[in-house]
Amino acid sequence: MIFKSKINGENELCKNRIQTKEFSDYIVRGIYFNNALIETIGYESWGFISVNLKNGLAFYTMGKPLSSNGETAISYSNYYGEEEIALIDLKSKKQYVIGIEGWITIESKVSENVYYLKLKPHMNKCKNEVKFLKVKIKN
Repeated sequence: MIFKSKINGENELCKNRIQTKEFSDYIVRGIYFNNALIETIGYESWGFISVNLKNGLAFYTMGKPLSSNGETAISYSNYYGEEEIALIDLKSKKQYVIGIEGWITIESKVSENVYYLKLKPHMNKCKNEVKFLKVKIKN
């Protein structure tokens, strides 16, 4: 499967199911807001590629992208204690990524393109401590 990326041109997804460090696979998960959602799996890696079905442009996120209206999307996932939060403006085709060391997103809500995230410490350092993050794209 080949898709175009704004960042590095054409890319190819491969199925290599031999259990080595070169292992790779993908699953087409569905179509949402005119984007095909493809889950990628590899040796110590995972993520999602959203491919715009009108223009073929794609973006990658570590976690499953969530959207309330098809104008913006958010994704969050944790990789060895670093929380990656990606916010995507689907109109301008720009992606913003925030890395937060030592925290995990445990809940999210969206209201009118404003995303509210609830985070807790990674590895339960302080069980009762939580932080809240408000994220919004301003055009």
